Amino acid sequence: MLNYRRLQRITRLARKGPQKAPSVLHPLARVPLTPSEWEKLKDQLFTRSNGHCEAKSGLPARRCNARIFRASFEPHHILSRAHGGADTLDNLLACCHACHEIIDGRRPMWRTA
Repeated sequence: MLNYRRLQRITRLARKGPQKAPSVLHPLARVPLTPSEWEKLKDQLFTRSNGHCEAKSGLPARRCNARIFRASFEPHHILSRAHGGADTLDNLLACCHACHEIIDGRRPMWRTA
């Protein structure tokens, strides 16, 4: 049920008509990559990783270093896109599936298989 003030506000907004979109993008807004740009970035990431997982394992300062393949590796955003992270090589890690699940919190760290 609408109260009187809410009904007044809705009526006032309806009289104004459609609002203009802001001319300046939000600083955290990102322009999405095209599929071909994303594939090119994934190729560069795989080349940088030299076919090995770049994620840190449970031990401090120790890389997983598992062998990964071009068709099955998973790029991981260090700073997530939802929090303003960019689609750049500086913000991506090449991970195996198990490490990517651990990093994202979908698998407990002690369960590695």
